[in-house]
Amino acid sequence: MKLFFYGPKTTNSSLRDGYETIVKTLKTAGMDVLVQTDVVPIRGGQDVGAGASAPTFDRIHGLVVEGSTATPEVGYFLARGLAGKKPTLYLYRKGSGGERILEFLQRKPEPYTLITRAYTPSTVAEEVQHFMEHLEGGAVREVPSIKFTLRITPSIERYLHYKTHNTKVSKADFLREYLEELMKKDEEYLRYLRKQRGA
Repeated sequence: MKLFFYGPKTTNSSLRDGYETIVKTLKTAGMDVLVQTDVVPIRGGQDVGAGASAPTFDRIHGLVVEGSTATPEVGYFLARGLAGKKPTLYLYRKGSGGERILEFLQRKPEPYTLITRAYTPSTVAEEVQHFMEHLEGGAVREVPSIKFTLRITPSIERYLHYKTHNTKVSKADFLREYLEELMKKDEEYLRYLRKQRGA
């Protein structure tokens, strides 16, 4: 899945660190990231260069726009994402005033393709992860990080062996993939997540 990230030129090292966290989070999830930041190239992304035109939008699956610093380009990329009905995450640092660019939406409902989030340095990766979970048809590759011991019966072990025999899928991966599919289809759980995130 190909995503485009834009962050305006800034001398604020904390914002630049935020840019790098955004790109790193996208790359860790297996996204192909095109980056335009008007600053020193961000590690991990394919930089399209300062002042370069946006990539062909029909080849982009979604956009992430960091708008803590108000520039015409922020509005441009936000408008392009909305006009193309591309899933768009608009991020801005809490207290930066970045929400002002959204005033044009006051009189109409927020487009369903737009997610806006204020973030802090400690929550930026989480906000990006939540956005990726909303992308249609995108398989976000979350890295397993929690060790969990599960005792199973011999009949369950035989079933897992049957399902994974002569495949390249391990029993643990099979179980993870099965649970991920259940999560995607569990409407009650999805409603709970939306409520938790204030969506």
